[in-house]
Amino acid sequence: MEPVQIVQQEGVTHLLFSTILGVAQARALHAQLDQALTQPLPLVLDAGRVEQVDAAAMQVLAGFHRQLRVQGTVMHWHAVSRPLRQACQLLGLSHLLSDLT
Repeated sequence: MEPVQIVQQEGVTHLLFSTILGVAQARALHAQLDQALTQPLPLVLDAGRVEQVDAAAMQVLAGFHRQLRVQGTVMHWHAVSRPLRQACQLLGLSHLLSDLT
């Protein structure tokens, strides 16, 4: 299973994260998020299904978030699971969730 499903709908690119975001998925996660960076559309991230996340995946998400800011890409979180919130807090990355709608 891919770590992210990318769906374009009504002028928005939706990123639907899978249940597990770990070191085993980090390379594929990075590649898929790089692909999403090429989309000229606003991004909506849905991480409501994430049950497990580790530091490697969080590092990829932090880099992705930083690149979005550099590009000026509009991004909003649609949903964030409790495990992802806890990982952000534990790793000092709560700023990644600042665009939570």
